[in-house]
Amino acid sequence: FPGPADGPFGNMWTAGYRSRYEKESEKGSPGYYSVYLTDAKSTVELTATDRCGMIRTTFPKSDKSVLLLDFNPPTEESSAIVAVAFKQVSSTLIEGAITFKNGNTDETTINFQSRFSKPIESIDSWQYEPYTGTETRYGIGFRKKCKLDKDITTFEGKGSSGVILHFDTEEGEQIVTSTGLSFVSIENAGLNLKTELGALNYDFDKVVAQSKQTWNDLLGKVELKGKEEDKAKFYTNFYRSFTGKNLMSDVNGEYVDMCENVRKVQAPADAVYSSDAMWGTQWDLTPLWTLVVPKYANSFANSLIELQKHGGWIPESPVGLEYAMVMAAQHQNALLISAYQKGIAEFDPNA
Repeated sequence: FPGPADGPFGNMWTAGYRSRYEKESEKGSPGYYSVYLTDAKSTVELTATDRCGMIRTTFPKSDKSVLLLDFNPPTEESSAIVAVAFKQVSSTLIEGAITFKNGNTDETTINFQSRFSKPIESIDSWQYEPYTGTETRYGIGFRKKCKLDKDITTFEGKGSSGVILHFDTEEGEQIVTSTGLSFVSIENAGLNLKTELGALNYDFDKVVAQSKQTWNDLLGKVELKGKEEDKAKFYTNFYRSFTGKNLMSDVNGEYVDMCENVRKVQAPADAVYSSDAMWGTQWDLTPLWTLVVPKYANSFANSLIELQKHGGWIPESPVGLEYAMVMAAQHQNALLISAYQKGIAEFDPNA
């Protein structure tokens, strides 16, 4: 398990796998993040495309270097992992599916396929007995039993579980993890991986450059003059105005609707998005998108209409593309009406 945020303490009950780090070692910009993990003596760098993520880890010399996949990481809202399926396809490829649910949605499955730049030496798995909430040690919930299986190629579990990938590394050796995600199938996760990262030859630096250019083109739509401090505030918040709406359709246009049917996005829609709600955004996000980035305003508007075709009404909160009872109101109408009134609507107003 992760252990406490300010650990590890070296105690068998509280250490966990989490590593400490110094804030001074962090570097972050649109499309890139890096940090040095003090306890792991490793540098971790992150970048991404629309449906894929990349991790470049710089290891010390060791025959015990690991990459750990925790299938039950901390989430904003409490979620239950109801099923996990994992498979090693080859020495450099793994895949799997994680099904979870919380109070806002029905069960949702996220599929993944991960490719590694170095062959995996071996894989272990762990599965904790569910914590009942009746026993604590050193201020944390104590799980009574942990089943650890060594040298596995497949794994099925639920709840608190994961796998450990073992590598032999030289000083300064880098291992790149390339992962494709899909809410439809493992096959689509692989397709997303090949399409978005394979096109760049799984080159971490090329993906960083592409991501930075994507963000530069987007944030460059507004040129701000004035104090550097004010520029930093503005562009930081402008950046955030394009996050929080999660792309749920794959490169082939497929997605899973609210009735668990696999659909394909139909023009003029070009994607479908998950979102906690459009609550309150009629005062800020709607005017910003419709004035500065009509492409995004129309893409999200068409997503709402696409979902309405199969569910019967326009969702105000399409969490996981379900009808979720979150901030229930009709604030999404402001986006549709504003786009129509401004003459930028690229959707059928009758629909």
